[in-house]
Amino acid sequence: MKTVQLACAVVAIALAAGAAAHADPLSGAYVEAHVGAVLNGKLRADGHDVVLGPVALTESLRQGWTAGLLVGRRIATSPVYVEAEGLYLNDAIRSDDINAALGVSAGLRTQTFAGLVNLKLEHPLTANVAGWSLAPYGALGVGYGQNTLSILGADYAGSGLVWQGKAGLALRSKGPVTWDVGYRYVRLPTFDTNKLGLVARMKTDAQAVTVGVRYAF
Repeated sequence: MKTVQLACAVVAIALAAGAAAHADPLSGAYVEAHVGAVLNGKLRADGHDVVLGPVALTESLRQGWTAGLLVGRRIATSPVYVEAEGLYLNDAIRSDDINAALGVSAGLRTQTFAGLVNLKLEHPLTANVAGWSLAPYGALGVGYGQNTLSILGADYAGSGLVWQGKAGLALRSKGPVTWDVGYRYVRLPTFDTNKLGLVARMKTDAQAVTVGVRYAF
């Protein structure tokens, strides 16, 4: 809950900063690609396993990586943009207690493919830094995706709702290229599994920082 509150607070601050600015926002359509590092996250599993018995665990994500590609467009003359984004995330999961119970490494890993629609508020500040304009932004997105958890070499997969909150800073030059540095909180698909003796509900979220490059048309 604290993670969700923090993500919402970061988004709200970026939205307020953008709305308070006075410079003209970027116009037209754009494409953007980003890569980043997953810094934190949780896997929560509740159910029953034929070997472990009742399962009610929370494990932390290790440092992993994420990548994505999006297309966006400004809505009329407003500082509001709509984006269609494809997102990929790959991360190992800590499982020291499970490893100890099994006597071997469980090899926990999560992999997610998702498509989202984001609504973003972005507006440049009046101040420039060495010829670059700074534009804080905040966005909320929702979509659909597939989450695959690997356990002992077996894949447990499910599809469902994906949502995210992201905030960051766009650094714009005078040309069509913009650099994007951001943070995002992503709630991955929750799903039920019944495979190889494991009956459980899986919930995963992740926090990541990303660096992207945007090209405006």
